[in-house]
Amino acid sequence: MPLVTVIGAGVSGLTSAYALERAGYRVRVVAAESGRRSVSAVAAALWHPLLVEASSRTARWAALTRAELLAIGGMDPGAGIDALTLYEIGDEDAEPWWAEAVGGLRRSEGVFAGSGSARHGRMLRVPRVVPRMMIRWLESRLRGSVECGRVERLETVEGDVVVNCVGLGAASLVGDPLVGGMLGQVVVTEPGAFDMSVAVTQTKDDGSVLYVVPRRKEVVLGGLAKPWPVNEPAPEPDESVTADIVERARAAGFAVGRVKRSQTGVRPARPRVRIEREGRVVHNYGHGGSGWTLGFGCAAEVVRLVGEVLG
Repeated sequence: MPLVTVIGAGVSGLTSAYALERAGYRVRVVAAESGRRSVSAVAAALWHPLLVEASSRTARWAALTRAELLAIGGMDPGAGIDALTLYEIGDEDAEPWWAEAVGGLRRSEGVFAGSGSARHGRMLRVPRVVPRMMIRWLESRLRGSVECGRVERLETVEGDVVVNCVGLGAASLVGDPLVGGMLGQVVVTEPGAFDMSVAVTQTKDDGSVLYVVPRRKEVVLGGLAKPWPVNEPAPEPDESVTADIVERARAAGFAVGRVKRSQTGVRPARPRVRIEREGRVVHNYGHGGSGWTLGFGCAAEVVRLVGEVLG
């Protein structure tokens, strides 16, 4: 049986490995660090295309991922996936670019916190992931454990096919000049008086985005999207950014609970998600702020490309 080696253990690497094993391949996963220490683990992890190319293929991957996450969440509460009602509100009346591919998006009447400062709104049932729970769930579904190791050259990696899911690491591993860092910061609070069955994203005319995403026992507020050097680690949370996010949430009408902590991470941004063959290598990286939104859709594309490599 052919061996497929997946490099990287964040959401892209683990969903690719999971999909490849379900397709019947023998898979090993090698990563410099556990997925629970990756940027995937600190994401708000709400299904919502964010900081990613607006294209038909991206919308298709998002639709596939939404369906897969909702199905897994319905079967196994231990995966950390819950279905929430997402209200997408803003100053513009145009439908999101991904709406047609996903389906089910309806106009909302603004009967939720935060709607008073926005002129238009739409709603959709979407999955939200508790990242560390879902990472553990994916790892537990693999036949082998994630091997700890740093890959310096793809040419030296064992396997009939190598799947490159290293995210930011692609800038140095394959010399991709299009990979850039995007610093994010979120604020985790107690629930307060917030409706835990509802998530809200609010986009203003100035391009700023506020999102309020409940988990099972806490709420995640965001966000920040700031260009960041690829090779620099995420800094400690900025107290002024925390204060700004909390103030924007309160100004929008949300009853913010006690702040528990702030977290930072550097997203692997790229003008266009890279999923393509290059010899025996299949690349899957550059998902911006949409790793959890595109994961299973991109993994299905990886399975297709691996099949092409193996003939």
